[in-house]
Amino acid sequence: MTAEISEGQTTQASGVLNAAASNLNTPQTPSPSPQHNKNDDQYSPLAPVVSSVSHIPKADIHVHIEGTIAPEIARMIATRNGVTLSENLFKEDGSYQWNGFVEFIKAYDEVSMALKNERDYLDITYHFLKKWASQGCIYAELIVSPNHADLIGLDRDEMMRGIYAGIDKAKSRFDIDARINITCLRHESPEKAEEVAVYAAGLNHPYVTGFNIAGGEKEGDIKAYKNAFDIAHAAGLSCTAHLAEAASAAQVKDALEAMPYIKRIGHGVNLIFDPIVMNDVKKRGILLEVCPSSNVEIGIFPKMDEHPFGHLFRLGPKICINTDDPPFFFTDIDREYGIVKDAFGLNDHELLEMTRNAITHAFCDQATKDNLLAKVVLPQKKMPEAGVAGVEGEQAKPKKRGWLACLKGFRR
Repeated sequence: MTAEISEGQTTQASGVLNAAASNLNTPQTPSPSPQHNKNDDQYSPLAPVVSSVSHIPKADIHVHIEGTIAPEIARMIATRNGVTLSENLFKEDGSYQWNGFVEFIKAYDEVSMALKNERDYLDITYHFLKKWASQGCIYAELIVSPNHADLIGLDRDEMMRGIYAGIDKAKSRFDIDARINITCLRHESPEKAEEVAVYAAGLNHPYVTGFNIAGGEKEGDIKAYKNAFDIAHAAGLSCTAHLAEAASAAQVKDALEAMPYIKRIGHGVNLIFDPIVMNDVKKRGILLEVCPSSNVEIGIFPKMDEHPFGHLFRLGPKICINTDDPPFFFTDIDREYGIVKDAFGLNDHELLEMTRNAITHAFCDQATKDNLLAKVVLPQKKMPEAGVAGVEGEQAKPKKRGWLACLKGFRR
């Protein structure tokens, strides 16, 4: 999730694809365009996902803790805490309502500000993991900002205890594993980021395994946060960073020069415009935490058919499927896997590869990884009758998007 797209403006790929095709070695920055009409997008919240993916074991390693709060949970917590939520926060069907990036941030902040205590964080963590487990998710990583505790006047340790307890409760009831990535924020100073890194390093809790940076990609030089990442890395925390979502791939190059130990990139979709940086990411074995519905809903790409997920999968670095702030983007982990299957032609075995990618690159110990990977299998099916050709396992072909020319030089 980023915070620099102005209201009424979004960024999209389609306006620069021809330029990218003619000048492959020049990093491209998508140009602004009006927000798309979701009625024209067959994968919008207004349209059902056709394919069933309930049988696919799933993982979600890029999701913001406050961004998991479903509308019914927001109402419950607000009522309990005596907080009045705006009437225009919800649609008639009960889902969140916003139009444009600025309104999304306002809605997100309003819901987040209803949180007041340890119990609230326990509840949102537990209810999120409960729902994800019901959809076949076996592992999740939560992005947690200590700055939010500061903002609402809650002791940071109290917030963390609530999240730990929520993870424990969900694990004991639904056998879903979860870990925590502590995040600093780009719109805070590098010194503030270092303070957050020191806090993360001092937690020394088995669930706290990663360090991240989120917020506006264009607010501050990513290299200025090197000291914060060095502190976290020295403490044994694995590192990821929100990069190349709304900003260009040049930030990825800068980040990897300053912090070569970064193991994953949050979003990273604009790497599609820079083959040189993209190939470097691929050679380093870095995973992209791609969030398709998030990218479309806030306008990084105008609609799902123009999202580069399918080509990133076949030609670029390792990637996986994530939800970012799911109820705000009208999705969940089941829907997100279904969208990827429908929109980009991935078959069941390729969806399993997405889950394996996430777990192989997960910020957890090897024993946990091995246990999780053993679960990433398809349920056994009856053998097809003689003479009936099965399609399971066939290599899916990418749907044509009219911009394959810009991908010259990539190799899977």
